[in-house]
Amino acid sequence: MKKKNDTPLGLIRCTLDEILVQIRQVTRELSGIEQHLTRQIEALRALAMPRAEALKADLAAAEKQLRKIAKKNDAVLFSACDRAEMKSGAVVRSVQDVVRLPRDILKRLEAAGRDDMIKIAKSVDRDQVRQLPVEALEALGGSRENKTVYGYEVEGAENRGQRPEEA
Repeated sequence: MKKKNDTPLGLIRCTLDEILVQIRQVTRELSGIEQHLTRQIEALRALAMPRAEALKADLAAAEKQLRKIAKKNDAVLFSACDRAEMKSGAVVRSVQDVVRLPRDILKRLEAAGRDDMIKIAKSVDRDQVRQLPVEALEALGGSRENKTVYGYEVEGAENRGQRPEEA
């Protein structure tokens, strides 16, 4: 049984109003900081991205050229071992196991009964479960109960409190 609170309603309302004012002030300040940081990050990204993208393209082209030359000159470069030392580093050759699959591999695995090789991500659709009648929910071991949720709305600020309909 809940204990009755003897605090006067006026004092409770005054305390809650002070807390709402504090929440509004903190929320506004946080929002300002987040907006400022977002603008700074976007500005830095805008400055750096063209050069970074150009560098990535240069790197990809250089790596492609290195692989092409190494493949063309495989016999000369790697006659003694799988590593060719250069002044600025080394070019390394390795043999890797690569699996190539046909486009219809999923159908083939299903036809072969190899379900163990097929990934299936399962999860509960909570929206569907919420719509079940109480009897069906209880048959699954669930229950429906009421939950009291306390949230807030602050005038002139972005509201972050959980509203009852979000529970």
